[in-house]
Amino acid sequence: VTPYYANGEPELACEAIKITVGSRPAGAPKYIRRNIAEMPPGHPHLKTYQEGVRQLKALDVAEPDNPFCWSKQSQIHGSGKCQHSFGQPNLYFLPWHRAYLFYLEEAIRTVTEREDFALPYWSWTQHPKIPKAFLGGETNPLWHSNRSIDPEETPWVEATQQRQVEGIQDNIAFGPFSRGLERSPHNFVHSGIGGDMQDPVSAASDPIFYCHHANVDRIWGEWNEDPDPQRGSNPNTQSWKENFDVPYTAHFFTRDKEFAEVQNRDLSSTRLPKLDYRYDTQKEVLETEELNSFQAKTYYVQEGVDSLTFSANTITVANTNTVIERRINVTNPRLFDYIEQASRTRPEQNQLRFVKVLVEGMKPPAGDPLQIRIFINCEYIDIDIPTNDPHYVSSFSFFESSKSEHQHHEGHQDGYRFSIDLTETLRKLRGTDSFPTAERGLDIQMVALPGNAEGAIRQYQPGTVKVGLVIAKAFLQ
Repeated sequence: VTPYYANGEPELACEAIKITVGSRPAGAPKYIRRNIAEMPPGHPHLKTYQEGVRQLKALDVAEPDNPFCWSKQSQIHGSGKCQHSFGQPNLYFLPWHRAYLFYLEEAIRTVTEREDFALPYWSWTQHPKIPKAFLGGETNPLWHSNRSIDPEETPWVEATQQRQVEGIQDNIAFGPFSRGLERSPHNFVHSGIGGDMQDPVSAASDPIFYCHHANVDRIWGEWNEDPDPQRGSNPNTQSWKENFDVPYTAHFFTRDKEFAEVQNRDLSSTRLPKLDYRYDTQKEVLETEELNSFQAKTYYVQEGVDSLTFSANTITVANTNTVIERRINVTNPRLFDYIEQASRTRPEQNQLRFVKVLVEGMKPPAGDPLQIRIFINCEYIDIDIPTNDPHYVSSFSFFESSKSEHQHHEGHQDGYRFSIDLTETLRKLRGTDSFPTAERGLDIQMVALPGNAEGAIRQYQPGTVKVGLVIAKAFLQ
C-alpha cells in the first residue's frame, strides 16, 4: 500500500502499514535484562557491568588497538555511524542502537568470562533520578566525571513520565512511534544529563549511555509485543529488513573481534536467536507461538493545509524562558470541520483521524540542550504552565554535536523537522472555549526552555519554521 503524502511530505501523515507478522519466537529467552535502579550493590549483573567497563577502560592503556577497548567502543557511536533523526526522519535509530548494545554486551561477556551477563536498563519513568550505581566517584567504573546534572535533579521528567511513554506507545505505525521515542524521552535524557551525554560525539563514553538506551530498547520491545494487532509491527519492506539505505558494514565487532554481519531482520525482536533476551517487564514466554498473518491498510486524505512562517530573527534565551506564539491563518473553512470530527473519534474505533502539524527549520544553539514545549490555544500561556495543562501537546529536545565539523551535522543544515499529533489535546479541549473553530482560530504556542546551564545566555534561531495542518483518515481492515 502506498500512502498519499500531502505535498510530497511524508512527515504530514503516519506511514502506510503492510505487515505480515508470521511466526513469533517461542520459548523463554536465555538472557533477562533488569532495572539497574532496583539492583542491590552485589547483584551479579551490576558487578559484571562494573567489572566489564573497568576492563574495557584498562584496554585503552594496555591494548589501545583492541576493538574492545572503551574508547573504540564509544567511538563507534561518536564517529558518525550512529543513526539518529538529525533533521530528517530515520527508521534505523532503534535497530542500530539495539545492535550497538548487543555487541557491547558480548564484549563484556568475553572479557569478564561471565556468559550469564545481561546489560541492565535504567527505567527513568519508574526511577527518574540517576541511579546510585552511576555515582560514587572515581572508584566506581560506572561513574563519569563529565556530567552537568546534579544527581538530585530530574529535568527530563516531563518527557519520561508514564503518560508520555504510553502516548508514544499508542502510535499504530513504526515511524511515528520511533520518532516520538527518540525526540522526546531519548533526547531529553541526553540533554538533561549534559556534559558528554548531550553530544553524539562523546555520549557513549559515559557508561550511563548504554543503560539509557537499553530502556529505549525495552520500550520498543514492549511495543512490538502489544496484543493490539493494530500496533507493534516493524517495517516489512525488504530495504529496511536488509539495510539497503544504511548497511551496518564495519560498525560492530563480534567476540572474535571481527566485523559483525547483522541486518535489521536479525534485530526486529529481542527474542530472535541472535539476540535471545527479554526485559523483566516482558512475559517470559509469549502466549501464542504464532499469530495469524494480517494486513493493516492505511489511507490518507488531505483536506487542506495552511502554513505560516515564523520570524527568522534570532531570539535571545537568557535566564527567562521565551514563548513563541503564532496563529495559523486558515484559508480553508472546511479545515475546522475536520478538526471537530477528529476530536470525536477514539483510538479503538476502526476509522481514525489525526490532526498533525509539521514544524521544520528549527535551529537550536549548537551543543546547547534547548527544549521546546508545544501548547495550543492557551489564553494564559507563560513559561510556568505545567505539562498536565489540557492545552499541552508535546515536548521535544535536540541531540546534536557541538562540533560543527562532525558528520552528525550533515543532512540537517536546514534545521530539524518534527511531526506533532494534536489529536489527543483536541479531545481534551472539546467543549471548551479553547477548542479551535473558524472564529477562535488555532494558535501554535512554543515555550523555549534554556538548557541545564543556569544563567547562560544563548541565541536561538527558529529559522523558517512552517506549521502545516493536515487531516489524516486511517481505515484499518
